[in-house]
Amino acid sequence: MNIKTPGKMPGFTLIEMIVVIGIIGILAGVLFSSFGGATDSARAALCLSNMKGLAQAANACAMRTGNFPLAGSREAVGVVVNEGSGRASAQTRYQPQYGWISWLDEGKYDDGHGNRFATSHRGGGICPFYGTGNLKDDTYAVTNGVLWTYADRNRKIYTCPEHVRYRSRKQKKAPLWSYVMSSKFGYDYSRGSRAIATDQSTGLWYTGLKRTDRLLMFAELPTVDPETGSDLDDGTEFAADCTLQYKGNVNGKPYGQEWGGAAETIGFPHRNGKRGRCGHVAFADGHCEKLIYSNKGLSADKLTVVLCEGLDVSYNQANGYVLPANADEME
Repeated sequence: MNIKTPGKMPGFTLIEMIVVIGIIGILAGVLFSSFGGATDSARAALCLSNMKGLAQAANACAMRTGNFPLAGSREAVGVVVNEGSGRASAQTRYQPQYGWISWLDEGKYDDGHGNRFATSHRGGGICPFYGTGNLKDDTYAVTNGVLWTYADRNRKIYTCPEHVRYRSRKQKKAPLWSYVMSSKFGYDYSRGSRAIATDQSTGLWYTGLKRTDRLLMFAELPTVDPETGSDLDDGTEFAADCTLQYKGNVNGKPYGQEWGGAAETIGFPHRNGKRGRCGHVAFADGHCEKLIYSNKGLSADKLTVVLCEGLDVSYNQANGYVLPANADEME
């Protein structure tokens, strides 16, 4: 009888196990890094598509009505003369002029007899982009805005998926919108998008603009500081509304100085590579572009002024955003 003695069982040595685990870790890191980059790119692409939808809706509105939508709601005032019983009386009449996102003025203009005028100023309040907490008001702000019907009543194009994700990670409420419209298109300059009496016409003329390919119309809300990465979300009352209230001095010329608040700037919420950031903007002719953040050349507030005023600007990696030599000649 032959009895076989057990030999050594085949297996991995400790060094081999460490090498295999290390290789698996490297491959997983590469995979997750690639997947994360693809996800960032997908969110950025969807954001750009949403912004194109808003720009197309604004141009459709302008072609139909003759005016671009207002960047923020405001109030027009006039006088109604009532003639009857042998005597005439004058009554002040207030008429809301809605922006692309509406203020909260529901029911504030009815005198009780179905007439849309009031005996005193009764403007509506601002709805911030993160909502009021009242579902009815939050819905009204978007659906009663001028662009709602021209945007095919599509709530999704009002929000950037990166903005939604950012607020979710910070355990904040989902935004109602992620974009702002340049105050160049008209708004109430006394209190951001809050109402005052005005007799101005509604919005800019569709046929009255020059170089619409350079005039910024929509930009993204700033969520993070592109330099430090610190949180800029929620901001002040003015920063939280739907209007990009810009102002500043470029080459010694003041722009947007009618508003007394702090200057607002375009946002760069998307990652652009490992360290950089970028944002999207839409112009009055309907086309959209990706802007890469740069700490060289024009600062973010001056770049915002230049774009909102329709001045020419160029970009290169070495110098950032710069004005041409003949910038003083262009208006």
